[in-house]
Amino acid sequence: MDYTPIQLEEKLLNMARNLNTELVLTEADINALIKMNIDTEPRDRLQIEGAHFSVLDNMLHAELNVLWNDNVRAQLHASYAISWNEPELTLLPMELKLKDIKLPTSWLEEISLPLYESADSLLGVESLTTRGNELVITLILKLF
Repeated sequence: MDYTPIQLEEKLLNMARNLNTELVLTEADINALIKMNIDTEPRDRLQIEGAHFSVLDNMLHAELNVLWNDNVRAQLHASYAISWNEPELTLLPMELKLKDIKLPTSWLEEISLPLYESADSLLGVESLTTRGNELVITLILKLF
């Protein structure tokens, strides 16, 4: 899957320079971050060949181009719940569909997106929200 790597460190530095506690991930940022961390290897005979991700109403939505059983191509729609599990965002599959046909979410894996290196970091997450097609992560400084 093609993507332009996200410069997360640069975004965090800009936040510090501007004394801002909100890390705003755009749709392009979200796509790059997920594509850097998603497992495209076949699972239950389903291989992800391409994807586009968007955020709406505190859910992550994905249009997945897949290859099933090494010979059937399809476009699936998946929805993921977004949560924080120190030190990473966690995307939990909630729904998978082919057009209006529901498919087992077990065909999908939970996706973990590390935002920083260690749980011993001075940073913490106060809240996760969506604003339009952006994911807004409000950070806090953990001094004690």
